[in-house]
Amino acid sequence: MNTITLTITVFLLIICGVNQTSIAQTSNLTFGIRAGAGVSFLSENYTIYYNNRDPFELKGFSFNGGGIMSISLDNNSSIQPELHYSYESARYSEQFQRTYENGSLGEKVTFITKHSVASICVPILIKMSFGVPKAGQIGIYVGPNFGYTVSVKKVSWFNPAKANEENIITDLTDVANLFQIGAVVGGDIRILDNLFMDARFGYKFTKHIDTEIYHGSFSNILLGIGYMF
Repeated sequence: MNTITLTITVFLLIICGVNQTSIAQTSNLTFGIRAGAGVSFLSENYTIYYNNRDPFELKGFSFNGGGIMSISLDNNSSIQPELHYSYESARYSEQFQRTYENGSLGEKVTFITKHSVASICVPILIKMSFGVPKAGQIGIYVGPNFGYTVSVKKVSWFNPAKANEENIITDLTDVANLFQIGAVVGGDIRILDNLFMDARFGYKFTKHIDTEIYHGSFSNILLGIGYMF
C-alpha cells in the first residue's frame, strides 16, 4: 500500500514539475465533466472453490462519471487528469432443478451471483489532438489509472425464489485491495465545439480482491459523453 501511494505521489510531482512552465506560459487550462457507461468484464475464479471450475470471464454493467482537467502542452498535445466515481459489475448464473426432501424433483431454478466494485479513480491521460478545438476535432489518449476501492460486494439469489429465500449479500471490502493500478486507452471526437463523445478501454493490473477463495480483476469498455467549459 505504501509503495503504491508513493508511486502515485511521485508521478503527480513529476507531471507538475514538467508542466509548470508550460501551464504558466500558455494559461491554457480548461475543465469539463464526463460520464460513460458500458460493459465490464471480470476475470475471476470465484466459483472454483465451490464448483471446481476453471477460471472464466463474466460480464456486466459498468459506469463512471466525474470531472476532467485539460492542461495544454502545445497545439496538439495535452495532459488530461480526471477524477471520477467508477462502478463495475459482473454476473454469473447456473441453472439446476430443485430436489425436495422426499427425493422428488421440482421446478428448474436459476442461481445468480453478482459481483460489484465501486471505486474512486484518477486516470492521468496523455492526449494527442488532431484539428482545432471545435466540432470535428479528434483526439486519442493513453495513461495510467489509479483507484481507491470504496466497496466490494457479492450478492446471490434464486430465480424464482421461495418465500423464505432472501438475497445473500456478502461484503468483501475488508479483504479487498484498497489501492488499484490500471491503464486507460481511448479516443474522442467533438460533436459540437464544447460537447464531445468518447470510447475507452480500461484494464486493472491489480486484482480488486485476492484471497484463497476469491480472485478477481475488472476491465471495461465504455462509451461516454462530456462537456468542456
